[in-house]
Amino acid sequence: MNVRRGKFGFRLPASRLLRELGLGYNPPSKVDLESLYWLGRLRGDLGRLGGLLKLWLVEAPGQVVPESEVKSALNTIMEKQAEISELIVSFEVAIGQ
Repeated sequence: MNVRRGKFGFRLPASRLLRELGLGYNPPSKVDLESLYWLGRLRGDLGRLGGLLKLWLVEAPGQVVPESEVKSALNTIMEKQAEISELIVSFEVAIGQ
């Protein structure tokens, strides 16, 4: 019996895989968990930035920068935040959480 390993399709016999796992071998993760952590942080930072821009629109509408530019920036932030959310979900699906 062979076990498929990696995206290139080379195989490792099941007995060898089980022996290596028993000896403490950790197969490499398909997902870099540190990257997933930083994506979550980035999403939160974008949310905080969007909140500050919204507060600015309420407190000082049209001062210094036109309101339309601030709304455009908010829309861009929300789009990027949605893209990051989709990436996080696809990572979670890939690692089975």
